[in-house]
Amino acid sequence: MRAEVFRPALIVARVGDQYIFYGDVAPTVEMMIDSALVKAKSEAERQSILSQKQAVLQPVLQQYIQSKTMYLAFDREMRKNTKDKYAESRGKLEKNIRQKFDEQLKKFRELMDTAKPDEVALMLRQSPVVGRLAMLMRDHKLESLGELESLLRGMGTSLDQQVVQFGEYALGRDMASRHFKQKHEVTHQEMLDYYEQHADDFRVAAKARFELLSAKLANNNNDRAATHNAVGAMGNRVWAGTPFAAVAQQQSQEPNASKGGQYDWVNKGSLASKPIDEAVFSLEPGKLSLVIDDDQGCHIVRVQERREAGMVSFVDAQPKIKEAIEQQKREAEQKKFLELLQKSTEVWTIFDPPR
Repeated sequence: MRAEVFRPALIVARVGDQYIFYGDVAPTVEMMIDSALVKAKSEAERQSILSQKQAVLQPVLQQYIQSKTMYLAFDREMRKNTKDKYAESRGKLEKNIRQKFDEQLKKFRELMDTAKPDEVALMLRQSPVVGRLAMLMRDHKLESLGELESLLRGMGTSLDQQVVQFGEYALGRDMASRHFKQKHEVTHQEMLDYYEQHADDFRVAAKARFELLSAKLANNNNDRAATHNAVGAMGNRVWAGTPFAAVAQQQSQEPNASKGGQYDWVNKGSLASKPIDEAVFSLEPGKLSLVIDDDQGCHIVRVQERREAGMVSFVDAQPKIKEAIEQQKREAEQKKFLELLQKSTEVWTIFDPPR
């Protein structure tokens, strides 16, 4: 596709009498690209990801068209039902939408930090706009809406514009849901089949909590023996009865020293130091390790608690499985309803073949 496709004012689709410009969908493309860019490890990898904008645009545009189609159907229905009170009803609706947006973003932001890939995917299906914003906040370690606003401005959008998109998506789905079943029956066999087909989603990695004392080579003139002795002296203080946390805060030379050397639950294989990772997942809990060497320095570990790898039982997984199946059934109904709407709504996109 030619470069001019990426001009903000270029019309990329038409839904009924509504035009969609590249500038409308570009921020979403930027957000989706961003989730990959933050993980890029080289400039070559960054350039490869950026080259995928065209490939990302088409599914983003299709999602935007679907949302717009359902929203326009909602708006027609609302105008018909409210008539001369349309403006007043709209104002109340927009206030309610903002409140729901804020509540859902707060909820998703809290869940996103520990969410597994399938849980992230479920959030994105439930609310694509808020799901993407929660991912942005996680990936860029943003703590406030002001920080999020600043990042969004750099992508050509704003929180207010995202609220509008959230509202159109939510209102369109709400209108469509009135044509769906309110409850979907989920059988035991359906849940069992889902559990077997998605077994990887229910695997639990080995994880542990531990304490760490460290002496850095860089802080000891790159002298391995001196570094070894430094951390050994810390270990001796713990053996003599000084609380581990106090020794860490006073002498340890690693990022969590100010927290008493405490590391909360980490998964096996997630630590940057392979020797420390191996120690954490092999040592008997409650006992100090011998001195551990790696390329950064010397360390002493004490495992506080460890949970071995395993599977979430079918019984414990049932609430999550039922929710996932219900979501699948809602999406199938939504797809059918959308197909009916599109039969009465003319849609054109820049990707359509010439007529």
